[in-house]
Amino acid sequence: MTVTALVDRLRLHSWRLRDMLQDQVRGTAHRQDVFQRIYAGNLWGDAESLSGGGSGTSATDAIRRELPHLFERWGIRSLLDAPCGDFHWMQHVVGALDRYVGVDIVPDLVERNSRVYGTDTVSFACADIAADRLPAADAVLCRDCFIHLPTRLIRRALANFHTSGIRYLLLTNDRDVDSYHDIPVGSFRRVNFMQPPFSFPEPLAAINDGTSGNRQLCLWEVSALFVDDARSDRSTND
Repeated sequence: MTVTALVDRLRLHSWRLRDMLQDQVRGTAHRQDVFQRIYAGNLWGDAESLSGGGSGTSATDAIRRELPHLFERWGIRSLLDAPCGDFHWMQHVVGALDRYVGVDIVPDLVERNSRVYGTDTVSFACADIAADRLPAADAVLCRDCFIHLPTRLIRRALANFHTSGIRYLLLTNDRDVDSYHDIPVGSFRRVNFMQPPFSFPEPLAAINDGTSGNRQLCLWEVSALFVDDARSDRSTND
């Protein structure tokens, strides 16, 4: 290992420790501050969407086209979008649903979305998906979220989806990733949820989210992810 790589590893380890301490002391307030700073400073660096380049028009072309067909096939009439971000691309998909609820931890985004996009069938709420009670829906869409959360918060959010009574989970999954490491809140790494520490079963359905074919939105039945309780106890870098 080079000196530079060692220094980078030590910095990440220190960041993770500080993040865990802040999370234990401040909880939702800490997580809200992190993502508020990211959105306020446009730190994901995209001119089209505050939610980053992955939420732009070209990046979401395939899923905007395929999601209505998936909703129809699996009887999904109500959707919880968690987190909803700035609703930039999803506004073009909600017409395929009877009810849409978008939640996000950033209050300014929620206020803006409610003011600009709110209708009788489209609503928004400020919520922490790892801690707050969530509204029931046929499915929850959790796109490009867990790539920014540490393992402990991913597990809490999954358990929260389960207890909410939501039947299906639509989750970003990177099939070509064969290793895993933990991160602080707001950092980034790609995740293959079919590998440890999560070891999800084969999805019910998958649609390509991009051009490579490796990055997908995968559909799982939430209850199936909790059949083997031991799976929730297996962890690497947790």
